[in-house]
Amino acid sequence: MIFSKSSLVKTATALSLAGTVMLASIFPAHAGTTDPELSLSELGGAEAIGFPGRTVEVSLGVRVPAGTTPETLTGNLQLPSEYSGGILELYKDGRILKTIPLTVKDNLAPVSLPLKDIPVEDGRIDFSLRAVMDVAGDQWCFKETESTLLDGKVKFSGTTANPTVIADFFPSVMRSLTIYTPENPSDSTKEATLEIASSLGSTYRTSNIDIDVKALPEGTVEPPTAPGDFERQIVLVESEEDAKTELINAGADNAFLMLSGVGEQLYDQARLLTDAMLPLAVETEVTAAGFGDIPNLATDVATLSELGIVNLHSESVARTSVAIGIERSRLRTYSAGLQVHLTGTYTPQPAQNSGQITISVGDTVLDSFTPDETGTINREFEVSGELLGRYSEIIVEYKSTGEISCGQTQPIGLNIDSESLVSSHHTDTPILSGFSTLPQAFQPSVDVALSEGTVADLGRAVDVVMGIQSLSSQRIRPHVVGWDEAVVSQNPTVFIDANGEKSDQLPSYLKQSDSTLEVTSKNEQNAENAELTRVLQTNGSLVAGALQAVWDAENSRIIVVASSQNNARQLDGLLAWLDADNARWTQLTGDVIVQVRDREPVQLSTVEKPDQPINASKVGLAVGIGVLIVAIITVVSIWLSRRAKAIQTPEQSQ
Repeated sequence: MIFSKSSLVKTATALSLAGTVMLASIFPAHAGTTDPELSLSELGGAEAIGFPGRTVEVSLGVRVPAGTTPETLTGNLQLPSEYSGGILELYKDGRILKTIPLTVKDNLAPVSLPLKDIPVEDGRIDFSLRAVMDVAGDQWCFKETESTLLDGKVKFSGTTANPTVIADFFPSVMRSLTIYTPENPSDSTKEATLEIASSLGSTYRTSNIDIDVKALPEGTVEPPTAPGDFERQIVLVESEEDAKTELINAGADNAFLMLSGVGEQLYDQARLLTDAMLPLAVETEVTAAGFGDIPNLATDVATLSELGIVNLHSESVARTSVAIGIERSRLRTYSAGLQVHLTGTYTPQPAQNSGQITISVGDTVLDSFTPDETGTINREFEVSGELLGRYSEIIVEYKSTGEISCGQTQPIGLNIDSESLVSSHHTDTPILSGFSTLPQAFQPSVDVALSEGTVADLGRAVDVVMGIQSLSSQRIRPHVVGWDEAVVSQNPTVFIDANGEKSDQLPSYLKQSDSTLEVTSKNEQNAENAELTRVLQTNGSLVAGALQAVWDAENSRIIVVASSQNNARQLDGLLAWLDADNARWTQLTGDVIVQVRDREPVQLSTVEKPDQPINASKVGLAVGIGVLIVAIITVVSIWLSRRAKAIQTPEQSQ
C-alpha cells in the first residue's frame, strides 16, 4: 500500500528486489560504544564557551546518545589576568545543582561538574553555567573581560543503542554517514543522494558530520562492512515495483537503512528522513509519498526573533553593549541593503552623568543618540549592502560618562526588543562577488550538473554542496539536471567537471592547459575597461585542481565550477583539503581557489562585483568587497588551521 504524507503505515511486503536474496549476511561483530567521552562540538555545541563579564550565566544544550546517561562535564576555564579566581555554578530550572571553586594555575582553572541529576528530554539535556569571578584590582568594572571554557567534554555511562525502528535510525550524535548507490546511479538516485546529504548536513551542521558516497559492491544491495562508532549507513536501490524505506537488521550492530524506488518515489523516501513525520515511523518498513519540496523560509521582512536572534540584553558599569548577529542567508536572494527599525529600553542616567548610544557595523557608525529620561529606543537606520557579509553583527553600545566608582556606581542596562523589524532591499544582482555570494546565491534551490555522472562525480557534488551548506543554517535544496540544460539555464548551478573536459563551455575566470594557467580580471582593469588576462607559463606539466564561483552575466546567476586539467585526483585533493575543516569554507571570500600538486591551496580575487542595475536598491550601492586585486600578482594563501572557535550561543533544537 502506498501512503501519503497524511499517514504512515507499515508495508508487509518482504524484501525481494529482482530476485536478490534476503539480507541476512553476518557482518564482523561491532558492539555499541561503551562509556563514550565526547567533545562539546561533537555534541552540537561550540569548541569554546565564552563568559563575557565578571558575573554571567550561559545556557547550554548537550545531545545524549541513546542508551547512555550523561555523567560529567569537564574542561578548563581560561581566565584573563584581571581575574584571580571565582566560582562556577551549575543550574537547572533555577536550582543550583553544584558549585565549584575556580583554582587558577597559569590562567587555567580545571572544571568538573556532575550531570547525572539533569533529566534527558528529547535526546538532550539543557542546563546553565553561572560564573562569578574574583577581580584582581579595584577598577575592574571599566572593562569586563571574557573568560572561556576550553576543551569541554562530556563523559557518558552505558552503551549506545542500535536502532530498532526507522524513527530511531538517526542518533542525536552522529559523526559520519555513508550513502551507498549503484555503480552507475540514475538521475533519481543522484537526486535522492543529494537530498539526503544536504538535509542531514543541515540537521547535523553544528557537529561537522562527515558524509561519504560509495558504490555498492557488484551483485549486492548491502554495505560491505558494518558501521563504525557513531556512523550510519544508507543504501539506495532503484526499483520500479517497490518504493519503500526499510530498516535492515533492526537492533543489530550492522543495522542500515534501505531506500528503494524510482523518480519521485525514491525522492519521497529521501525527504522522509528529515521530515517532521519521521518520529511516527515506528516500524521497520514504511512507504513515503507526496512529500513535495521543502518551502523556502527566506524573507524580505522579519523580526529579530523570526531571524533566530535572541539574548538581546546586557548590563554592566559605565559601558555595555548588545550584539545583533544577522545571517544573510535568512533573507531573500539577493540583499542590497537593510532597513532596521530598532526598539528597546535602557537605564536612564542619573542627573550628574550623561551618555551616548551608538549603533555600528564594524568601524561604520550607522546611528547615534544621547539617552534621556524616557529610557526608550525607537530608531530607524540603513545598513548598506557592502557591510553585509555572510554573517554581520550590528553592535548597539551604551556608554556612560561622569563620576564612576566600581562597587558604588549604578550599573546601566540595555535591552533590545526581539520584535524589532529588519527589512531587506531585494536586488536581482549580488552586491558581493565570488564565494562571498554563497550560500545566499543558492537559495531557494540550486541545480547540480555532472560531466560524467559516476559515483565519484556524485561524491564530489556532495562535497561541494555540503561545504556550502556548512555556511548556513538554512537548507540548500539541490536538484540534478543534465549538463547541456545547465549550461544555458538561468538557475544557479554547481558544475562538476573533474577532468576539465567541458569547462570551456562555461564562463570562467580560470583556464588551464598542460603548462599554462590563465586568469581573467574584469571591471576597470584599464582605460578601455576591457578584460585583462594574466598568463603563467611553466616549464613542466601544471597539475592543478580548482573551484570557482563565477558570475554568469549572460544568465544572471552565480555558478560554482569544480574542475582540473585532466587530473580528477587533483580536484579530489582540493575538496578533501576544504572538507577537512569547515573553517576553510568560511574563509573562501575570493573568486577562485587553486591547488597545484600537493601545495597549499591559493585563493584568487579577480573581480570587484557584478555590474549593478541603476535601480537595484533603495539604498545607494557602494563599492564592492574591496579594491580590485589583479590575480596572480596578488594572492591570498589559505593556510592550514584549526576550525575557528565559535562563542557558544543557546543551541536551537535540531
